[in-house]
Amino acid sequence: MGNAPTEVMIAATDVAATIAFLNVHGFVEVARDDVPGGVFGRSGTVGSVTMRQPGTAIGGFLIMDSDRPVHRRGHFDHGGIAVDVYTRDADATRARAVAAGQDCREVELIEMGPISMRQLHITAPDGWSLVFVESDRRRPSLLDHDQKAQHSEVHSVIWGVEKIEDATPGWEAQGLAQHHLFPIALPAVCRVMGLPSEDIGLRMNLLADDEQSPIRVELMDFPGLPGAAAPVDPLTPGIVGLVFGAEPGNRALFRG
Repeated sequence: MGNAPTEVMIAATDVAATIAFLNVHGFVEVARDDVPGGVFGRSGTVGSVTMRQPGTAIGGFLIMDSDRPVHRRGHFDHGGIAVDVYTRDADATRARAVAAGQDCREVELIEMGPISMRQLHITAPDGWSLVFVESDRRRPSLLDHDQKAQHSEVHSVIWGVEKIEDATPGWEAQGLAQHHLFPIALPAVCRVMGLPSEDIGLRMNLLADDEQSPIRVELMDFPGLPGAAAPVDPLTPGIVGLVFGAEPGNRALFRG
């Protein structure tokens, strides 16, 4: 596992709905806890639920109960953009999601040099984005050693920033290293992301531990297209940040 984040934190206005949403894709509840509210600037405690793929100890979701209003992020805003999960079959994933009444876009074929992948965007409760990636050139995941698994643990989190060069050192200080920085100008990527135009250029910087273990972080910026800062309140519904540290009492939330 190295220094990789262990969970992605999601703040949810309806925890039960978020659990049901992730159940469709193989994630199961493994723990419930009450977190001291002072961590989030409120009194009392905050309920949390940890969900993972069966047979995994990392790469899951930490879902926090939130009473905050839903925040609709702009296309180029900073903070959590999407959570990526590998799938063996994007069409089968889409069929299950549609049968469950989930809001899906069409599967898109994305080709970047020697890499070919198919991606599917699904809108989660409270509006955050879950993207499934089908590729024969995957980074390490559950699918490498569990042939029955249809979906991996959380493969990566896409995190919007104003400028990659300025944001990268903060993530490196958490123990992650830069592996690839590259531009993307592909209509299919714009369609997966639901961007307002198919000719928008962006850049992505892959950060991971030395083994490139899940969860990886993909910083994304949109040169020349300013976005708003991420909400300050850590319980604003949506993708809140990454949790580092697997041991209770030794876990920390990082939000870039």
